[in-house]
Amino acid sequence: MEPTIISPRIRLASQLRVGDMLGRGGGQGAVYELPRHSGHVYKHYYAPIDNARTSFTELVEAGRRLGPPLAAHGVSALWPVHVLGPGESVEGYVMPRMPDRFHTEIHTPYGPDRQEATLEFALEPDPDKAFYPLRVLSAGERIELVRLVALFLDTLHAHDLVYGDLSLKNMRFATDPIELLVMDMDGVHHIATPVIPDKDLANTPDWNDPHRLSELPLGFDLDRYKYALLVYRLIVVNNVSEAFPEDAESIVVPADCGLNPEQREGVEFLLRRAAAGRTGSRPAIREWVGVL
Repeated sequence: MEPTIISPRIRLASQLRVGDMLGRGGGQGAVYELPRHSGHVYKHYYAPIDNARTSFTELVEAGRRLGPPLAAHGVSALWPVHVLGPGESVEGYVMPRMPDRFHTEIHTPYGPDRQEATLEFALEPDPDKAFYPLRVLSAGERIELVRLVALFLDTLHAHDLVYGDLSLKNMRFATDPIELLVMDMDGVHHIATPVIPDKDLANTPDWNDPHRLSELPLGFDLDRYKYALLVYRLIVVNNVSEAFPEDAESIVVPADCGLNPEQREGVEFLLRRAAAGRTGSRPAIREWVGVL
């Protein structure tokens, strides 16, 4: 990945030369080409986020510190590298461009189509569906992705950082070898930094904790709940949106999931604890790392 070469003198979005918009805009903003910096892109917010400079500066520093050790284990993340905006407001930020290897070929009724390889495409494909990946992951590769997500979250939590908007859509994967890419890093925040609603409280539908009155972060618990749900959906039910069952003891990890009997027993135990638990009681990510 090329070094960041945005001049420190560029502090406002109006000073940055941007190109075409990439894809379609999201709920908060849109991403643009940077013609002079091909290895990076610019995410612009539709409305500036007030009082967010400190939080974003912490993210830039965290990316510099945690990016290299995570990359050594096959985990990359699109950390902000240059923040733009007047005073304490943030108009947007520069981040690395997603490498091409985090795409996959999809079968469609209209012919093959190359799309971003979200973790939804890591599921075992349904033969009755019209859209499915041509490169199907093995059970062992799916477990490796689950392990890499745990490694990523455990690293963040060890440095007092909360991810927040964990979902299958916010992760990408590459194959041969298996690698993980984490998107939407702008919602990451230090556990001691005051929550900034416009920045820190985005939540993908179908990933909300049903036992919480709000989605305000409480320590690392929301990451812990969502990670357990990710494991459940990827290796137990093979479904992008299925919720935990009301009877947590009914959760059974299939024998062909890619885990040995001891690991299956451990994962089953952690899933049942997470499903039956209430806010603040979910297993720590470190426990998952130990099992996987």
